Amino acid sequence: MKLIFSILFILILKLNGLAQSIEFFKTYDFGSTNYPIFLNLIDFNNEIFVNGSTYNPNLKILLLKADYLGNIIDTAIYGTDTGKYFIENFIPLQNNKLLVLTQHVNLTSNMWRQYMLYIDTNLVRYNDSIYSQKYSQLFGNCKINNSYYFTGATWYNDNGDSLPNSNIMFWKTDTNFITISTKSIGTVNSEGVNRIMIGFDDNLLLGGISVPDGSHEKWYLVNTDTTGQVLGQYFYGTLNQSDNDGIRSLSLSSDSCYFISGIFYQYDTGLFHYYWASAVVKVDRQFNTIWTKNIGTTIPSVTVSKIISTFDGNQVLLTQRSPVIEDNSIYSQVTKFNNNGNILWSRDYYQGDTTQYIRYRAWDIIETNDKGFAFCGSAIDTTNMGPNMEAWLVKTDSLGCDGFHSCDDTTLVCTILQASDTVCKNDTTWLHVKFKGRSAPYFVYANTTLALDSIYYPNTLPLWIDTLVPYKPTTLGLQQVIIKVKDPWGWNQSDTVQMFVKNCGAGVLEEAWYPKKVEIFPNPANNELHVKIRTAINSPVSITIYNMQGELVQQITTKQSATGGESIIDVSGLEQGVYGIRVTGTNINITERFVKL
Repeated sequence: MKLIFSILFILILKLNGLAQSIEFFKTYDFGSTNYPIFLNLIDFNNEIFVNGSTYNPNLKILLLKADYLGNIIDTAIYGTDTGKYFIENFIPLQNNKLLVLTQHVNLTSNMWRQYMLYIDTNLVRYNDSIYSQKYSQLFGNCKINNSYYFTGATWYNDNGDSLPNSNIMFWKTDTNFITISTKSIGTVNSEGVNRIMIGFDDNLLLGGISVPDGSHEKWYLVNTDTTGQVLGQYFYGTLNQSDNDGIRSLSLSSDSCYFISGIFYQYDTGLFHYYWASAVVKVDRQFNTIWTKNIGTTIPSVTVSKIISTFDGNQVLLTQRSPVIEDNSIYSQVTKFNNNGNILWSRDYYQGDTTQYIRYRAWDIIETNDKGFAFCGSAIDTTNMGPNMEAWLVKTDSLGCDGFHSCDDTTLVCTILQASDTVCKNDTTWLHVKFKGRSAPYFVYANTTLALDSIYYPNTLPLWIDTLVPYKPTTLGLQQVIIKVKDPWGWNQSDTVQMFVKNCGAGVLEEAWYPKKVEIFPNPANNELHVKIRTAINSPVSITIYNMQGELVQQITTKQSATGGESIIDVSGLEQGVYGIRVTGTNINITERFVKL
């Protein structure tokens, strides 16, 4: 089949001479009515292998082999016209062979079976097989020693009897994919598993979804040994809410913990727009929660595709987002964060005007051998590509830059938003500074003194850091203060302000308080509201919440602290609506509004 390539291919100049991997942003047109999509990819022998689906005329297996520039080396389409093929995974084999795991649906009998396609590195089929065991879907696999392990969903118990709802499928094979054992795991509450991963003790983690209370879906994690014996079952999620899709992906941390990712329900607007948050939960080896964080902004139609561990001991999360209208603007996002959940960088990937019909969906991501990233999916862009769907493949450098649009806004920017005109000698003053750049953590200097160390992006995005920078003048008179921001890659940017420093004597002037010295977040809030004070508290501070009728609904008093502090207020019992919050104390009088979800 003749391929028509889109022209979306631009290589960016390397950053300041630093060794960076090759980037590209490409789409591939396999025919105007074929609706091609890439679903899985691997880096095999320093070449990118991609599988997916295309209609020709029924749903077939689409394969592509590309170099690190996105140039096609080989392509192939497999499948019969009497069936449909749903792609699940790639499995690298020995002797430069690959296996494509799919589900085959016979169009006559409507029977679902597992279909395995064996190919060589030229995408040439040399074998295939269909399995007829009583399981329906396989979603993940891994290999330990001389055995493969698969998981998915089954509608049968260990005795082969049918179940009213699905259980977890555990399937163990040898290296020739001959069945060694199978198990049906679960409590028959519509359970299914999306991922399987090898744990630290050579046990297996199976992550998916369950309905333990009969009504609310929860993230469901099962720990088994290599025989399928269940060692533990764990549930994660929000009480009294359904966390749809369950655990979408699993990864190992470099500090001997586990990351599980998916989406948590937040709220709906009543207009069939359900708001979700891409969530990451870090658990220890005993599966106790260490922390839970929403990565990104809570918006309609967000989904999580995958989380992976990186060579440098961090994590990368691939998500899809539809921030405006669910059927119009869809783009994908890659976010890199460390073991503490601090965001290093986050990039949006799309091409074109988001006010037009634009859909960029990414389903799989890998870290390539040159320390970059590659991800794949599909794209429709009426502005640049025409009305039909094309297969989409992106390769980035180690900072997530694709050479097209994803790093347009990564120029290091530093701006002083507010500073006092007159300050006192040897008394700390605070400058309100806003900055962003290529990658955190950042280091902030006031003149030549390191003022802030290891500053990261906020979890809620967008990628701007808004903070206060301390500066203590030691000389009198009019002087220039330079605030400089440095990133880990050696780039720096600065902004300058003039201050008059005077000797205030024994009566040191009090600092001028302005709103950014008190941070109130998140807004909107669901269960918790944080009030963070960024300087010493010389006397107790009162925090008052009142409704729009001016009635007091909640009040707490903070303690004195030489370093400021953060108060966490439980607002889960408040009714949905708009509230006021007032923070008062010595030299503090802040009033804001927040929305309770």
